[in-house]
Amino acid sequence: MSKENYKYYKSRGICIACRKEKAMINAVRCSDCAEKLAKCDAKRYKKIKKSENYIGYRKNISKKNKIRRQNRRNEKICWVCGKYKVINNKKKCIDCLTKNRKKKDYRYNNDIPRNERFYYNLCYICGEPNLNNHKVCEKHYNILLKQIKTLHNSNNSNHIWRENNNLIFKNKINTDA
Repeated sequence: MSKENYKYYKSRGICIACRKEKAMINAVRCSDCAEKLAKCDAKRYKKIKKSENYIGYRKNISKKNKIRRQNRRNEKICWVCGKYKVINNKKKCIDCLTKNRKKKDYRYNNDIPRNERFYYNLCYICGEPNLNNHKVCEKHYNILLKQIKTLHNSNNSNHIWRENNNLIFKNKINTDA
């Protein structure tokens, strides 16, 4: 397809493949043509991945990386970045060591999603270290205990959810009709 035709159809919001339907928003193909292209790409990728050339290519790259890392170790420079000298007979420079530590250490990582904080022994509310066998820190644990005690001690019959449930289930509406 020529560049002019591509630009013409794209500017008018028409699919560049079939030239009949409107293209999806922020795309150049309609949903049908995009799906066909995705299927073709998946087939081609499977075929390439199984081929002997691809397998040999990946082995060749891993051999080259091994050799490069070994050469860097022999020269006593960082085997990750290859820029700086290593310190104290380590394999990495200071920069790479601190980057690696920040990735592994939860105290430096503030980007841990809320649902994963428990696995790092962090409070799922604030991200501070949690109490043993709890999902929250001591501060939030005490707050939650107070809330639970007030809920159990108070009369919840007038709560809005209870009122709505009473309206629905009190008259037992017959839905079989």
